[in-house]
Amino acid sequence: MKKDEVNASLVEFLPLLQQADRAYRADVSYAVAMSNAARAIESKREVWKLRLELREASKNAQKTCKDTKPFVCDNEAPCGLGSCRFAEGDMVLLNIKSPGNTSRPQFYSKEPYGLEGVVEPLRNLRENSTELDQ
Repeated sequence: MKKDEVNASLVEFLPLLQQADRAYRADVSYAVAMSNAARAIESKREVWKLRLELREASKNAQKTCKDTKPFVCDNEAPCGLGSCRFAEGDMVLLNIKSPGNTSRPQFYSKEPYGLEGVVEPLRNLRENSTELDQ
């Protein structure tokens, strides 16, 4: 157990857990449907979290970019990603051209970009780096 983790007591939920266990054992198709629904919810949560991280990275990079004197931006990836001079962390590894409708802050910058096309590559990057860390 990590030092930040706290054990939770599930004693108060024991009757509910027993009911769920009986329901799962009684109806296999119900168990499979609930499992699929739970996986879908977890997947959507992960995608929403990644979108939020990408928007924050882009917003922070654009704010910093606007506060600097003008320069020629040659980054093809969205702001805050890839070779953007304001990219941080693993966002530097996402050098993906992503066309869209979001304007860059610098006058001589590349075309507009979108973040949606970067969600899946970020997800893959994080999954692969987790596998390598283990």
